[in-house]
Amino acid sequence: MSHAAFAGAARALPGKALLGLALSGAAACADVRDLAVLEYAVSQEFGAAVGVGLTDGLILTVTLADSALAGASCERQAGMALQLARYVRRYEHFDSLLSVSVSIVRPRASGRGTEPATHLPFRFARTALQTGRLAADSANAVAMCRLDTEQ
Repeated sequence: MSHAAFAGAARALPGKALLGLALSGAAACADVRDLAVLEYAVSQEFGAAVGVGLTDGLILTVTLADSALAGASCERQAGMALQLARYVRRYEHFDSLLSVSVSIVRPRASGRGTEPATHLPFRFARTALQTGRLAADSANAVAMCRLDTEQ
């Protein structure tokens, strides 16, 4: 759509619709800023390259690029994933999340990007992270990791 066509379409919207679009745009910018702050904090805390993403405002995904950890046992990976998931409770909008998903991947040898994950991400329910009732999530994370590595 050309700039002129977009501007014409925007003028055709009622005032309330324009206000709604402006507010949702501002909220999206705030989310991006909050995610960038979280990404920086996680990378500083864990000393590795990190990516952070948000899906539908409900699933926070943290990707940790660490060669040694990516080749470690499922128990060690699950332990680190749990540490990361607990750490991200400081995310501004943590209370609105459904779950936290943690992937551990290898950085590419070229230093650009990462290799695909070798198994499904570790997932932790927000409510379990808030209440400290993580035994089932942790046991499930290790079991799922083992299933993926045995195949």
